[in-house]
Amino acid sequence: MLPESDTYAGQLYANRCGQQCHPPFNPRAMTPAMWEVQVAAMQEKMRAAGIAPLTSEQRATIMDYLTRNAGGH
Repeated sequence: MLPESDTYAGQLYANRCGQQCHPPFNPRAMTPAMWEVQVAAMQEKMRAAGIAPLTSEQRATIMDYLTRNAGGH
């Protein structure tokens, strides 16, 4: 189970980052810096696949969520 799965941020992450292509990864799988790179890369993959990329607000919420729950800190 993902951390904070009952919060808006946890649900946004699960829905936007884990429904269309792959299951959502546990935030502890990467450090905050690794998540920053991964989220940027996924934005490009989403555009290429014709999926609406994250809005700036969604990205900020998801990055806050991933940073709070990331591994290696």
